[in-house]
Amino acid sequence: MDSTTIFLAQLLGISYGVVGLALLFNYDSFEKVIKDLFKNKGLTWLAGLLTLVAGAAMVLHHNIWEGNWVTILVTVFAWAALLKGVFYVIVPEFMEKWAKAVLKLGWLQYGSVVVIALSLCFIYAGFLV
Repeated sequence: MDSTTIFLAQLLGISYGVVGLALLFNYDSFEKVIKDLFKNKGLTWLAGLLTLVAGAAMVLHHNIWEGNWVTILVTVFAWAALLKGVFYVIVPEFMEKWAKAVLKLGWLQYGSVVVIALSLCFIYAGFLV
């Protein structure tokens, strides 16, 4: 693995780990944060812009679609961040509907387990391989 893949795996692993644990232990707070995010259009736009920039930076430095599973997974998540940012900036109403559906269906709680599992994959790949 190249140094960019390792760095991004470490970054994503730590970030997703903290967010996943926060989701797991502070579910009610996260639910409120998500609802509050869409009440303030400026904050929604800023969150989208930051996600867009982070995603674009990752894609520009790591758009590698061949190699091992870690390399491809990092690229997939880089593109996912970029696309999420684009959607937040261009169609925030769609993202608000999507977020409300996720909350209504209770997927956020299950999402915490998925995010923690992803963080463990990234931490393993970034720190232990």
